[in-house]
Amino acid sequence: MLTVKCGRNEYDLDATDEIKFNGACYQLITKKQWNESAPILAKAKAEKLIKSGDLVFSREENSLGVNLKIYKPKSE
Repeated sequence: MLTVKCGRNEYDLDATDEIKFNGACYQLITKKQWNESAPILAKAKAEKLIKSGDLVFSREENSLGVNLKIYKPKSE
């Protein structure tokens, strides 16, 4: 399990969680509440997690002409 901090909150990520990169920011799309926007992970922290291998590329989607990269935590 991977723990990341977004703003004042900490989130525990498992293999079912997804992080979306839309070219500008990394969003925890599976931790979105019904009345809130998706938590945003700091770009430098996300890139550090990708480089260390804790986040792995899952798939690429195309939404309204924008390529979205989806990452998942490394499954143990």
